[in-house]
Amino acid sequence: MTDTNTAPVYQPDFARQAEHLCRLGAETGELAAALQVDEATISRWLDQHAAFTQAVARGRAHADAAVTTALFRRACGFEQRLTKWLREDGKMVARPYSREVLPDRQACIFWLQHRRPDLWGPPGARRASDASCVAKEQDARLESRAPSKPAESHAGEASSGNEAQDAGQLGRAADALMLNPTLTPDETLAASRSSDASCSGHDQDARQESRAPSTLAPAPLTPARSRQQQKWKRKQKRAD
Repeated sequence: MTDTNTAPVYQPDFARQAEHLCRLGAETGELAAALQVDEATISRWLDQHAAFTQAVARGRAHADAAVTTALFRRACGFEQRLTKWLREDGKMVARPYSREVLPDRQACIFWLQHRRPDLWGPPGARRASDASCVAKEQDARLESRAPSKPAESHAGEASSGNEAQDAGQLGRAADALMLNPTLTPDETLAASRSSDASCSGHDQDARQESRAPSTLAPAPLTPARSRQQQKWKRKQKRAD
């Protein structure tokens, strides 16, 4: 091992050695022992040196692929080619032959439990997988019903817009009635509607100007309206 007071120096040849060791199944601790460094140094080299990182990744991928192939062959069965030596005419002669290797039950169980735990895993894992499937189905059903919500929201927005429009019209009618108390209900409603028609297509300032008091001319006084105005004045005096 190197001195703990000095950091080990990385050598370019370490990448080739690390790939060879990882192809043989070496882990981080075994790499550190082979290169005579500690595991923290291996981790630091993996972060700092791309060539070293790629070499370790290639070696580990090769080892994993070899094990996967062997396990798959063992689970499915395969034909094994062998050679036997026979004595013929006083000489040893190699005779190739093959035999069938049957699938191994333990290899099948191991493969299926890890590749398809939803079907072949332990009961707890299968129940968890079923629960996740049910949750996904419920989410899909909710998503299929989701398009109805925007329509409802648009309807709510339209109703709220109509309510706001009615409230604005009532407010303008009240303004017109306060400016000219002699107006009848029909004349007051007509005045508010004419104000709405005049202010459409303009901005907020233009709409306020179109509702100015000077635009409403007082209606001519009639005996009935005169009595109505006198009653309104008496109510105002009582209120004061």
